[in-house]
Amino acid sequence: GGVLWEAAIALADHVGRCGAWRGRRVLELGAGTGLVAIALALEGAEVYATDGNPRVLEGARRNAERLGEALAPGRVELGVFDWNSEEDLARVLAAGPWDAIVGSDLVYPGNAGRQCVASNAAVPPADATLLGLLR
Repeated sequence: GGVLWEAAIALADHVGRCGAWRGRRVLELGAGTGLVAIALALEGAEVYATDGNPRVLEGARRNAERLGEALAPGRVELGVFDWNSEEDLARVLAAGPWDAIVGSDLVYPGNAGRQCVASNAAVPPADATLLGLLR
């Protein structure tokens, strides 16, 4: 959560260049430092940024607060989302519908990639785009 990974930087840059976010409701998985959520909010999206670690979300909250008035109130909401929790999944799905689901550096060897795929059930397949960086 305290590390700014290359994929998050690339995704935040893409968000800033594509310009299609104003008024969109976006779910972010694996928010980490909050960079992508902040980039989306600055482009006019309403973002529900999630992470499985509450301490990581606290850092993301501090990063968003540092921007002060640059972020409109309510543009970024933070919430814990443990991909292994049926309760968390139900809460996130109930908070939708989402215009987009974004995430960067979500799946590592040995982690819960299966649950990440299940989480993407919130977006119809015709609207889904997967973007990845290979290392």
